[in-house]
Amino acid sequence: MSKFNFIILLIILAVAQTIFATSFSFYGAVPNLFILALVWLSIHHTGRPSWFLAAAGGIFLDLYSGTFFGLHLITLLILCSALKMALDSFLPREENPFLMAGLLVVSTAGYQIVFFLANLFLVYWNLVDYLEFRRFFGAKLIWQILYSLIIFYPVSLLAKKLLPRKS
Repeated sequence: MSKFNFIILLIILAVAQTIFATSFSFYGAVPNLFILALVWLSIHHTGRPSWFLAAAGGIFLDLYSGTFFGLHLITLLILCSALKMALDSFLPREENPFLMAGLLVVSTAGYQIVFFLANLFLVYWNLVDYLEFRRFFGAKLIWQILYSLIIFYPVSLLAKKLLPRKS
């Protein structure tokens, strides 16, 4: 995999994430393009690229979101390690659309759960004033999953063009 193509993918994801966050929010739900790319990359590439994507995406989301710095980074790294363990242990690494959609749904929900638990930890240690449960779960999560499923196909086409499968 070319480092140049990987950097181009990161730039495209970062720009698209900021455009979606400001322009195409639906009931407060915005698809996390870094989760989409992380699922695709975890299935198609073994090794370090998915760790780099999780770290770069987490840092970008932390800089952009204005939340406690490091939350998105830790959450994406935990998600990356869970995806790697699942794919190395019992899931096949094949281009099955149902497998990719299932991983995307579980990854999006898992991301929200880990993000909620991290925020709960921050509230416990009085680093954040309050925690709003409906901010993480409910209709917003359902719309975010549906939105992510719709956006997944164009993101996977972009990733296929920039990062061809490693043979």
